[in-house]
Amino acid sequence: MIIKGNRHNNGAKLARYMMTGNHEKDERAELYELRGFASDDIRDAFRDVEVMAEATKADNALFHVQVRLPEHERLTPQQWEHTADRIEKRLGLDGQPRAICFHVNDQTGERHMHVGWSLIDEEEMKAKPVPFFKFRLKA
Repeated sequence: MIIKGNRHNNGAKLARYMMTGNHEKDERAELYELRGFASDDIRDAFRDVEVMAEATKADNALFHVQVRLPEHERLTPQQWEHTADRIEKRLGLDGQPRAICFHVNDQTGERHMHVGWSLIDEEEMKAKPVPFFKFRLKA
């Protein structure tokens, strides 16, 4: 399993990326989960995070992870969700609002997952830190 992650400051751009498959690779995007946001539209949900980030003066208030499998390996939806849960716990983002999207190649059946989390702690109105995320994702 290959997992890459980074922080983002542009919610609209991240939502567009997650919801658009790579047409050159015959990919389509599927929204699998949108949890903990006030909106049921990923674009609006991520824009709301940007607004909260401005109020908290937080930079890069979203965290994005992409998970790919070795060629010909497949996971069930429950296994993908378990993977997202483990990543969330490892990064210290338990309970944070998140979106899960899949990019699916209809010809090959290859599927990879994108997960976006809000880093804004709504109770404290501060951005959660994600220290050493590259090491944590490797583990």
